[in-house]
Amino acid sequence: MIEIYDIWDRSHITYHCILTLQSALSHIGETLKSSNITVLKSQKRKAIDGVVRSHFVYSANAFRNAIFRRKGFGYTLEELGVNVDPTTHHTLFAGGRIDGSTVANLELDAEFRRWLVGLSVLGTAKPAGMAGEKGAQMIPGRLAVGDAVLMCFETVDYLYQQAKGLIPHECFDAVDRIMQAKQQLTTDIFSQPSRTAIDAYQRALDEGLPIIKRTLKPSAAAITTDRFYRRDSVTDTDLKKFLKAAEPQGGQLSLLGDTKPKKKSEKDEPKAEEENRFMGDDHLIEAGAQLYSRTDLWGTAIEEGFMYAALLEFAKHPYIGGKANRGKGHVTIRVVYQDHKTGEQGDLLEVGTDYQVISDRAQS
Repeated sequence: MIEIYDIWDRSHITYHCILTLQSALSHIGETLKSSNITVLKSQKRKAIDGVVRSHFVYSANAFRNAIFRRKGFGYTLEELGVNVDPTTHHTLFAGGRIDGSTVANLELDAEFRRWLVGLSVLGTAKPAGMAGEKGAQMIPGRLAVGDAVLMCFETVDYLYQQAKGLIPHECFDAVDRIMQAKQQLTTDIFSQPSRTAIDAYQRALDEGLPIIKRTLKPSAAAITTDRFYRRDSVTDTDLKKFLKAAEPQGGQLSLLGDTKPKKKSEKDEPKAEEENRFMGDDHLIEAGAQLYSRTDLWGTAIEEGFMYAALLEFAKHPYIGGKANRGKGHVTIRVVYQDHKTGEQGDLLEVGTDYQVISDRAQS
């Protein structure tokens, strides 16, 4: 008899994901009009100095789909040795679709979580007609994936709140002093802060910001530009031998045997070969930069295993973002966990190309 595991025996686990770029990263937000320049995706945040600034971000949706959804479900189907129809394929790998009136079938929701563990982790929109249910239905995921923010001046206060150990030791005391002084400004929400608290905060800014700026670069300083060219293959002398010969020019042979050529006109003159060239600039985040993402799972032990299998599959080809065909976006990922149910914490795994350090928790 097959033992069905308890889908409600869940733990809250936080994963702190640190991505180190081994090559420059492309993650496009937009292409500037009337130019061939691609601009990196960014978001605004109030920085530690109180000024709203923009910084690079690798979106949560891209992070979730590139690593957990595609690698996780790819591993699942490969291990099962099965192929699926287009509707099921879309439901697994693209998050499904709502194509009709919706229902809330709790029994079906539970069945999906028992037999398709990845859908319990990531969620999907079950289309109408699937699994014998006429209506469409949302299957909420249990994994909350955060944006992967660039570790830089603009995000240092966020890092302080999430993972203090990621702040460089050279500026940690300055960051800590500013954050502590800032907290004293809002201890009493029913009255204005005291003059003493305001002065202490201002001194912390005046003395601490220069230290932080010397240690942590602004987001814009991590951007590099990669200029690329494309040219017509038909004008490449080394490749021209593979080109089909052009049709003969001039008059046609008469059926009566008259071989007198037609009078040439401008239309008959051979045209000089025109070469089409394309030049563009890609904005990239430089190699060596680091990104941080907080991810929370309210999951079972089996659902944890799905995530770890996806990460190990990703390690076989650890590229994120665009331009992977040019070697961009090569990363290593270090994951540190906190189990809020048991109080355990520590390194979970670190993966890269042919490089895996796996904890006992990830292997069990």
